[in-house]
Amino acid sequence: MRLLTHNLLCGPKGGYPLRIRVQTLEQLQSEYDEEYVKRLLSKVEWKGLLSAVSDLKSQGYLVDVNLPSEPPSFDCNDPAILRPMHHLLNEIKITNGELECPDTQTIFPVKDGIPRMVFDGETS
Repeated sequence: MRLLTHNLLCGPKGGYPLRIRVQTLEQLQSEYDEEYVKRLLSKVEWKGLLSAVSDLKSQGYLVDVNLPSEPPSFDCNDPAILRPMHHLLNEIKITNGELECPDTQTIFPVKDGIPRMVFDGETS
């Protein structure tokens, strides 16, 4: 599951952002496309991205990544922001782990990079 996907997910009652617990993480390579990253800026929930980065940092990942506390403008041209955004959204993949809803504490497994967002009505 890439962090771009995580940024779109919420819990069964709208809980957002989901907490991330990593078992395995991959760092992928993808070609940098500045225009693509700029288009993503308008779609990314900044609070959710900061939360994901914080979760990963607390587990020893992404220790060198620093994002501003406020979202950049949609016409941002600063490579010091755009390149880390590209890396975070496209090159970080949670292969195995868990997502936890902050409202219901429901746990959703991530296996082989796929989050299993099935809610059975019980909290786990």
